[in-house]
Amino acid sequence: MIAKRALLIFLAIMATGALGASAAPILDQSNLGGGSLRDDIYGGRQLAQTFTVGIPGPLDSIVLDLRYDHNPPTKDLTVEIRSTTGGLPDGPAGSFASVQFDTSVLTDTFALYSIDFSGFYLPFAVGDQLAIVLSSEEEDWLYAVSWRDGYDDPYPGGKKYNDLGTGTTWHTSDYDAYFQTYVIPAPGPVLLGGIGVGLVSWLRRRRML
Repeated sequence: MIAKRALLIFLAIMATGALGASAAPILDQSNLGGGSLRDDIYGGRQLAQTFTVGIPGPLDSIVLDLRYDHNPPTKDLTVEIRSTTGGLPDGPAGSFASVQFDTSVLTDTFALYSIDFSGFYLPFAVGDQLAIVLSSEEEDWLYAVSWRDGYDDPYPGGKKYNDLGTGTTWHTSDYDAYFQTYVIPAPGPVLLGGIGVGLVSWLRRRRML
């Protein structure tokens, strides 16, 4: 009887978690615009854009405004979500997740590309400041990937940085890269409480508790 009760409680908890996980992703942070300003990624250089979480829940995906500059790239783009310290992106040890973006889909015109992070289940809280970090093993600038940005710091929740190929020292600028973040919203406490009460009531009626 105790084992059955424990199993049912476990299944109830899993069902509640599944409800939250099945919610549709919603837009959290967004900084998009036009123009031709951009920074190129090649030769070991890293570009980063920090952002501040506004909606709690696991990160589902990010959207980046990209193109290739001169010729189609021959290397994939590494896209990371990293922690920050004092507003600056942390080094590789601060990486929460890393995805290889297939650059063969890029054209010579800027477009928005979605990059999936849902498989990592990264639950962040409101106010957490994170960094999107892009890097590539492409050595030749003629095959660089360009990340579009806007002048005069249009995004108030973070900043754009580059490390000029050093891999250790971040430099800031008056630009913000164009990006969006999508999260899977966490179920509210009222909803979870209602689900829990309903499950317990049902189990008692079935004389399983």
